[in-house]
Amino acid sequence: MASRRRLRAVAASLAATLALAACSSGPDEAAGPAGEAATADDGAFPVTLEHAFGTTTIEERPQRVVTWGWGTADAAIALGVTPVAIPFQAYGGDEQGVLPWIREAVEDAGEEIPTVLPDTGADVPFEEIAAAQPDVVLAHYSGLTEEQYATLSQIAPVVAYPDQPWSTPWRDVVTTTGVALGLVSEAEQVLADIDSAITEQRAAHPEFAGLTLATVWETGGTVYVYADEDPRVEFMLDLGFVN
Repeated sequence: MASRRRLRAVAASLAATLALAACSSGPDEAAGPAGEAATADDGAFPVTLEHAFGTTTIEERPQRVVTWGWGTADAAIALGVTPVAIPFQAYGGDEQGVLPWIREAVEDAGEEIPTVLPDTGADVPFEEIAAAQPDVVLAHYSGLTEEQYATLSQIAPVVAYPDQPWSTPWRDVVTTTGVALGLVSEAEQVLADIDSAITEQRAAHPEFAGLTLATVWETGGTVYVYADEDPRVEFMLDLGFVN
């Protein structure tokens, strides 16, 4: 069962590399992942994580995890932790707003699908998050404002993004999730598994090498072109493409 869940987790995390970015993001100025300043002891608490709005201390291992934004639910599930609440995903989600790989991984683990939080874009559903009684809110790939962060912090410790909204590298999303949940070694293993799968696919598709790509998003008549720092582009570059 554990090995099967690991395979499901790797598949989910691979899918998350393409799903992490919901919005256009600028270059990330080489900021380390939120949680870089946390204790190096795997699984030791308390841990303190630095982010754009200051620091967040998590006193003990969270039992009830709420995720907000993109990719943090994927990362938590890949580490074996099913959140109690996740945001509605309009892009790629089913009628309930649940992404297919999340549903599959949670059901394979024999657990219930998390509560799905309404997501209208800019607003944060504070009442619904409070009702989930979280021990921590993972929002390190999101568009939280400082005001929203302050309000959420009255509910539970909040892990925000390290620098700019919607611009945390996907590997850092996994690493930071591992620190926040006391699963540092597990996060390292998930990343190793993902990197191994990417390397395998790159070797299996030498025709990708050197091909130029443009990753774009059109909305409201405006076309956005993503830079190398965007997770979708980063994933394609890992496979051998050139941006």
